[in-house]
Amino acid sequence: MQPAFWLDVWEQPTQGFDQGCLNRSLELYIERLNLKPGETIFVPLCGRAYDMKWLMEQGFQVLGVELSEKAIRSFFELHDLTFKTRIEGSFTCFESENICIYQGDYFDLKAQDLSGVSAVYDRASLVAMPAEMRQDYVNHMRSQLPANTDYLLVSLEFDVEGGPPFSLTDALITDLYTPGSHFEKLGSKDLIELEPRFMDKGCSYFLEKAHLIRF
Repeated sequence: MQPAFWLDVWEQPTQGFDQGCLNRSLELYIERLNLKPGETIFVPLCGRAYDMKWLMEQGFQVLGVELSEKAIRSFFELHDLTFKTRIEGSFTCFESENICIYQGDYFDLKAQDLSGVSAVYDRASLVAMPAEMRQDYVNHMRSQLPANTDYLLVSLEFDVEGGPPFSLTDALITDLYTPGSHFEKLGSKDLIELEPRFMDKGCSYFLEKAHLIRF
């Protein structure tokens, strides 16, 4: 998928990745990341996720990366946050208290951009990657993050074709992240009754799954 695809997604009235509320897996498993107040959590392909506001309210610093300037500005507007911008390398940085969002391509991130990161929260990033990009996505994350970074991955598994989001089996996820990483499945819940658009497609289950990874 080319960048133009994602820029066009954010021009649509609805785009399927914006939950508009706190993700249940984040709330359930945030403590497994062992974050202390003031430490930084990285949210890749963050969009305008409400989860970032909640993380800020827990006392954490949030670092996001997002291709769409429209999505970033929408996040700050929705939460009535003033921000400043600055140029850093190939990114425009949108900053407010406790949050910085890099506007640009995830694959342009360098180790120095992520040097202060203590943990990762990935809800809508890996599931947005087509098959041919997933391993590059994981390898780039692994190569740029500080050693021993804890990583909360929220994935989806369902029984219809197409995406994004894409369905990811446990075996596929394990292959992507191992060897070289500690990997633990934390839990799974079928949310099909909350997903009418997937039910309309003939989907019989819609599993949201949480995994703890340590690079």
